[in-house]
Amino acid sequence: MLFLIPSHSIYLFFKISFKTNLTTGGRKPILISFNAKVASCIAINIDRDTIEFNLRYIDGTLIHSLIYDYDDFISLIEDFNSPKLINFLQSNINTLLSIDTDSFYGTKGISIAVHGIVKNDKIMFTPNYKLDELDLFSELSSIYDIPIYINNEANLSALGEYTYSSYSESLISISIHSGIGAGVISNGNMLVGKKGSIGEIGHAIIYPNGKKCPCGNFGCLEQYISKKVIYDTLQEHFNKKINLSDIIKYWNPKNPFVREFITKYVTLLSIQINNILCTLDPATIVINGNLFFNISDLLPLLHKNLSNNLYTNANIKLSTLKNDAILLGCVAQMARHFLKVEHLKLTNIFNANSAYPKA
Repeated sequence: MLFLIPSHSIYLFFKISFKTNLTTGGRKPILISFNAKVASCIAINIDRDTIEFNLRYIDGTLIHSLIYDYDDFISLIEDFNSPKLINFLQSNINTLLSIDTDSFYGTKGISIAVHGIVKNDKIMFTPNYKLDELDLFSELSSIYDIPIYINNEANLSALGEYTYSSYSESLISISIHSGIGAGVISNGNMLVGKKGSIGEIGHAIIYPNGKKCPCGNFGCLEQYISKKVIYDTLQEHFNKKINLSDIIKYWNPKNPFVREFITKYVTLLSIQINNILCTLDPATIVINGNLFFNISDLLPLLHKNLSNNLYTNANIKLSTLKNDAILLGCVAQMARHFLKVEHLKLTNIFNANSAYPKA
């Protein structure tokens, strides 16, 4: 990995040490390593069911984390369009800012992932919560004098994969959470489109004249295979609250309804992936979704459904970053601006310093 750093500040971004060559004498070789502690970032993922705050060094190393499930935060904020959300965010951001990171520059950015369409830090549309009714960027910029970044969670997930996990220069990350999105990285660049809506595959029509979607369409993919649809369908079938452990347990021949339903889920996703392959021909597709992480049968089933002879050897894999991909994408977005490096790659550094396997 090579990138240029202004010479007057090189000692801040790299640790430099000297070692004597005992066998041949002469000039001491210089050993250079990336200085991960040069700065830190606050990364925030605002999902409908969970809000997570991370304080991380720019190499992705986690310093501190704050996680709130829906029941923990909804009584505090009342709703996502409430000014109380700003107070909630500010309180947790201040907690992280108070932590001594032992870095030269300190915390140099607050980067936020939103599950909806974002353009130039402005939230345009959030189909699954009312976050688009708040000017989050302006509100936080009026409070803090460090840069604020806001982006779509699928875009950030793809940027996290590109920066910290994948060796590909072009990839698509399919993010299956409260909604379904695809982040697109092409030659190191995050593609967002004119209105910020590239990769909104959850709103691609899979069933003409099908179920009504909050986006205004009928038959969107998101209405058939999103996390909410999966849980709502299974909860109705079993007449009780369902969690991930239940779904894993019910994935067996004794539960034909679950087998058929999850198989259909994978089939519909494979149709959309086939369309992506035909349209964009990416080097790598990364899938990020808890069902795929926990049921080993699903990825082979997806590959089996991709019957197009042009793409039988498509490089489709599961994310090694998993739920951290979005938050690492937040850090990568800040790090690109701070280091002034457009196509920042920290794959080797992150894999060397973490428990995550190489992608």
